[in-house]
Amino acid sequence: MSTAAPALGKVSDSYATGLTLHAGKSTIVEVPFTGAPQPNVTWKWNGQQLPDPTRITAQTLHNVTTLTLNRVERSDAGTYNVVLENSSGKATFAVKVKVIGKCDYYADTYDVVFTI
Repeated sequence: MSTAAPALGKVSDSYATGLTLHAGKSTIVEVPFTGAPQPNVTWKWNGQQLPDPTRITAQTLHNVTTLTLNRVERSDAGTYNVVLENSSGKATFAVKVKVIGKCDYYADTYDVVFTI
């Protein structure tokens, strides 16, 4: 059986500049990959566990992993990393997420960008 280190496939060009989401909206980040044996896949948010597993979930099927961000909140802003690792090596990918929300602190409503 042949082995190959994990390698990223073609990802959306929009990930390079980061994603800007409106509070309450949803998106899916899709990352295709190769590797033999099938790499272990780990998603992290700012180097930690993914926040709120009821709204933010990761799923991996053969050669593609997805991160679903449902009804994003301001606190979800940050860097999401995926690590692909098998006995032959490791590959990583990161995407920055900004969340634009309404700030209720002021009498008028302003758009505010939150990023880490």
